[in-house]
Amino acid sequence: MKCNEFVGLIPHFVDDSLEQIHYEGFVKHARECSECKDELEIHYMVQVGLERIEEEAAKSFDIEGELHNRLQRYERIADKQFKRSVYMKIVLVLAHLSAIISVVQVVSVLL
Repeated sequence: MKCNEFVGLIPHFVDDSLEQIHYEGFVKHARECSECKDELEIHYMVQVGLERIEEEAAKSFDIEGELHNRLQRYERIADKQFKRSVYMKIVLVLAHLSAIISVVQVVSVLL
C-alpha cells in the first residue's frame, strides 16, 4: 500500500468503517511507515479524544492503547481472512484431485 492510499483510508479506520479487504495492507503499512503511523495517531487521537471528551468527561482513557488494540484486531481479522482463503484453495484442489481420480478409476474399469 502506498502512503497516499493509506492516508486516504485513515478516516475510515478512525470511524471503524474500513473495509476488511484493506485490513492487511493498512496494518502492514502502519507498522512499516513511521510517517503514516504518526499521521494515523494524530487523526485517531484528535477524533476519538474529542468524542470522549463530549461523552465521558469524567473518565480517563487510553487513546493510544485503543489505537494499538484496533490495529491488532484488524491484523487478526486479516490473518483469519488469509487463512480462510488458503483453506478454500486447498479444498478446491483436493476436490479437483478427487474428481480426476474418480474419472481415472471409471476409465480404467471401462478399459
